[in-house]
Parts: sequence; C-alpha cells; structure tokens
Amino acid sequence: MSINKNPTKRVVLGIFLALGFLCAAQEHELTENLFVRVYDSNGKKFSKGQLQHISDAGLKLISKDSLVFVPISKIGKIRTKHSLGGNIIMSSIIGGSLGFGLIAGDPETSRSSVYSGGERIAAVSGGLLLGGLIGAGTSVFKKSKAFDIDGDSTALQSFITALSVYGISPWPKD
Repeated sequence: MSINKNPTKRVVLGIFLALGFLCAAQEHELTENLFVRVYDSNGKKFSKGQLQHISDAGLKLISKDSLVFVPISKIGKIRTKHSLGGNIIMSSIIGGSLGFGLIAGDPETSRSSVYSGGERIAAVSGGLLLGGLIGAGTSVFKKSKAFDIDGDSTALQSFITALSVYGISPWPKD
C-alpha cells in the first residue's frame, strides 16, 4: 500500500514531521538565549540572567535590563536554565485559570449559577494542583546542567567547552 492511497499514513507522517520541526526549533532557541544562575562557594544564589559574555575574568549577564559583571573569584557553581519552581508556579496559574474558566459559564445563559461555591473552589483548587503536578513532571525534560567553578579559570574554560558539547553557544548571535 502506498502512502498516497492511505490517508492515515499521511496524517501520521505529518505529525512526526511536525514533531521533528518542533524539536529542532527548541534546540535552536537554547543556543540564542542561555539563562544561567550563579552560586557562591556556600551554594547561595547571588546572580542570574542571560549570559552575554564569558572572559577569563568572569561572566557578563543581562539581569533585569542591566548588565552585571560577575568576577570569577565569586563563582562557586553555575547552573543553566530556570529552576523547577518557575515551571510549577506557571503551570499552577494556568491550571487554576483553566479550572476557573470551566466553571465560569456562559453569561448569556447564566449557566454559572448551577455551581455552588464549594464546586467552584474545588475546580480552581484542582486546576492549581493538577497544573503544579504537570509543571513538576516537565522538570524531567528540562536538561538543566550544573558546573562547579570554585573561582578557577580552568574550570570556567571547561564550562565553555561543555556548553559547546551540549550544543549551546555562550556567545550571542549577531
């Protein structure tokens, strides 16, 4: 049976092509905007932002629309990507909004009056909880990396090399 005579095969092929393009687009996005979190030697986060430049002296980050220089002597560890909490919070907000939207009803038919206050609270709470669980589940796909620097310029050079191995360019594209 050829692909032209079976529409199911065309649909499945189209889905796989679309998924392939989506995966390629996500990988490309990583190389343009590298978000890093910088920790001191005690493990406390003291800076975060989009990586703008790396030199032997340290990192330049764009944080809240300002340029921040982090000297190598202060860097204990560098982690890529945002933390897990961001995924959970955003997914919870979306889930809670969806729960509220489901029970809000249509104002023209005044259908919202059929739900009691308890049902409304349950719908929003369920949406918040389900959204949070989905956000936590997506952490499996985050692929966040951690690099120990401990104020060493050699370790910082290893960080640059590791980024290129992962397909991430620390340099902005012109």
